[in-house]
Amino acid sequence: MRIVVEVDGQQLEALLTEAKRANSSPSEVIRKAISRYLQDREPRSLDAAFGTWADEAKDGLDGLTFQEKLRNEW
Repeated sequence: MRIVVEVDGQQLEALLTEAKRANSSPSEVIRKAISRYLQDREPRSLDAAFGTWADEAKDGLDGLTFQEKLRNEW
């Protein structure tokens, strides 16, 4: 699908420079940028949070002690 996007001169110059540097087309650079943007906007699942304090648990800290440790850093 084709779309029309207006960019200013500075953006166009940066796009063309990046495409040349990457030995790619401007269209490919734009497609990758859109993919990255959409990926960054995806809601993170709760699974990503599991294990965030696993290293602390190895040191014998339970959840409450870990929480208090973090709050004391504030």
